Amino acid sequence: MMVYMEKEEYLKEKIGLLKAEMGHLWNGALVSTGGSVTLILNGNYTILNISFMIIGIVLTVFLFNAYFMRRVEIGKIINNMEKHK
Repeated sequence: MMVYMEKEEYLKEKIGLLKAEMGHLWNGALVSTGGSVTLILNGNYTILNISFMIIGIVLTVFLFNAYFMRRVEIGKIINNMEKHK
């Protein structure tokens, strides 16, 4: 019983860390999206601005992907904890 309690505390801590990381990823994705949209709507299409637009969009896709990967991992941990109770 003691081993399961320690493992449960570890899983709770891991969920907390993943939630915090998800917050950082979400904020980064929103900032990246906002910057890209601002450059797109600005209308000043220089090579540098187009490069930043593309980089921002690609970065946004990667950050949202990482966010949802963490969300799926939290769901698996919670499902696993429910099965063992």
